[in-house]
Amino acid sequence: MSRSNRKRRPNPQSTQVEADPAESTTEAAEETQTPEATNYASDFTNAAVKDNETAVEVSDVEVDPEESDVPEEPAPETTVSLGPVKDWTTEQLISFLRGDLQDDKTAAADVVAEYRRRETLEPAWSTQQVLTYFREGVEPDRTERSGVWVTDVTRMNREPTNWSDAELEAWAFNEIDAKGKATPQTLAAEARQRFNINISDPTPNRVKAELAQQRHRFQQEKVSPAEVKTEPTEPQGLTEMNRTFIDDAIERYAERVKPRMPVTKKEGRLAQQQLDRMFRYILNLEGPAMLEALERFKEAFKKHRDDVFSPSYIYRYTDAMALKPLDIETHNALLELFLVVTDPIQARRKQIDMRYLLRGFKPDISDMLHDYFANHA
Repeated sequence: MSRSNRKRRPNPQSTQVEADPAESTTEAAEETQTPEATNYASDFTNAAVKDNETAVEVSDVEVDPEESDVPEEPAPETTVSLGPVKDWTTEQLISFLRGDLQDDKTAAADVVAEYRRRETLEPAWSTQQVLTYFREGVEPDRTERSGVWVTDVTRMNREPTNWSDAELEAWAFNEIDAKGKATPQTLAAEARQRFNINISDPTPNRVKAELAQQRHRFQQEKVSPAEVKTEPTEPQGLTEMNRTFIDDAIERYAERVKPRMPVTKKEGRLAQQQLDRMFRYILNLEGPAMLEALERFKEAFKKHRDDVFSPSYIYRYTDAMALKPLDIETHNALLELFLVVTDPIQARRKQIDMRYLLRGFKPDISDMLHDYFANHA
């Protein structure tokens, strides 16, 4: 950016500032220019660049520190050190776990430990699993048969006597491994005693095989053939946790990038990336749950279509996201499609090629999204 186009603040040592008429006319034209987005099928990158050029924000003004006499502004509040985590508020702990609050001097493990001290949190989860849950709403995997956590940070330090029946069953079915204080030999000894396993060859593998057969017979006896229903279970919709995660993500995005409010490039980039994480979360849901989540987002999109999701504002900072080019493309494709299906002018739908916009998604996801936007949205 040249000197003639750079906006400066008044010099406090000067009592009078003479403005260049040509420069004033140019700046006035820039400030009164109203961005308009009329071509929904335009290239996403160009849309983002156009939007960045036309929308006037405090954060858009580039100033060379070596040439400017304006003092450097302090760092955003979200990046300053807050001191020991024991002095943080619970809201600050949650903001850190969600990724909204950044403190390079604080370890995530310390924040998780402090949150555990104050609130109820699954003790089996690792620090990374806690962060994934808060930022993506995804719980760790459970075993298919017994329903215990596949990974459990407490399991390594527990003696076999402190393993649950379900954990011993999962071990017998090779769903979890012996580790730490629980060796194959000590687990076999505990299983023999707890489940009355009397075999001549009490090696761990033989005990596991006998326990697996025993638990299988137990399950068969528990549900008699007459009680077994052949009706297929219908896929479930959104859970309360799903709804909370989606609603909270939308609310935080709308709050962070309000129009006509100063938004730095970093804040805008992080907001778009958090919105993208919500998109990925929705796309990982199955069947009716995914469709319900898309519909839920569409209703919120309509509510904010004149502000954060307006055509002239929606793509801001998408080009700055720290994501792979294909992920940025699919992110913009979803924004484009929601713009179209919420447009009061129905003819807009005929002006785009949905299949082309969805080309970056996996085939099965692309088909589900096409069905939703073409037939349900």
